[in-house]
Amino acid sequence: GEVPDGWGLYYYIGETIQNASLINAGRLSEQLAGLNSPSRAYLVESYQNGASWYRVYSDGWCEQGASATNSYYTRDTTFNFLKPYRDSDYFLSGVSFAIGGIGDQRVSSKTPNGFTTTSAERSSGTASWFACGYISNT
Repeated sequence: GEVPDGWGLYYYIGETIQNASLINAGRLSEQLAGLNSPSRAYLVESYQNGASWYRVYSDGWCEQGASATNSYYTRDTTFNFLKPYRDSDYFLSGVSFAIGGIGDQRVSSKTPNGFTTTSAERSSGTASWFACGYISNT
């Protein structure tokens, strides 16, 4: 066979391998080809606009997040995803208000399209969040 560009063929002398024909080049080629097999997800789409972003992988996994400054958040604030999820079974983390924080802020509902936070009072500041799961178009 041929040695691909940038690769080197090495001969081992000593107790390890004395004959290069003992190296199973076919098996090595199979293992290298498996690096990009369908079972390994790879990035197929990414987007960023300011502090809003997402990354979609070949298996439908999607990570997305945002950080938005608002002069006044209401007690119930809804955040919409750039990419809707397949269902409400996604991971959501980091929902926070950096300025004028809300002591009892919590996520009150989750849908495939976004989530709503609830608090005892209004707040102003920067809201940040991160979500990941499988998107609906897989």
